Amino acid sequence: MISDYRVVKYPDKHTVKLVKFDSNGNPVSADDIKSEAETVEELSHLLIYQLSALTKPVIDAQVFEPLTINDDAVKTALAMMRTKP
Repeated sequence: MISDYRVVKYPDKHTVKLVKFDSNGNPVSADDIKSEAETVEELSHLLIYQLSALTKPVIDAQVFEPLTINDDAVKTALAMMRTKP
C-alpha cells in the first residue's frame, strides 16, 4: 500500500493528512500527522514533504466514509436487470 501527504477537504475545513492508497491508486484511509523529528534538518525535510500536499489533487473526505446501500434501490436495480427489453 502506498501512502502520501494530501490535502483532505471536509465540509468546514481543509487539512493535510497521510493518505493510504490501494494498488489501483484509490484513497482508502487518511491518518492525522505529527510533525516531529529528532533534528531540525529532519524536521525541515518532513515539513517540506508535508507541504508538497498543496501541489497535489485535493481529496474529498467523503471517499473515506462507509458506503451505505439502500435495500430498495438494490431490489429495483435487480428487477430492472431481470426485465427483457
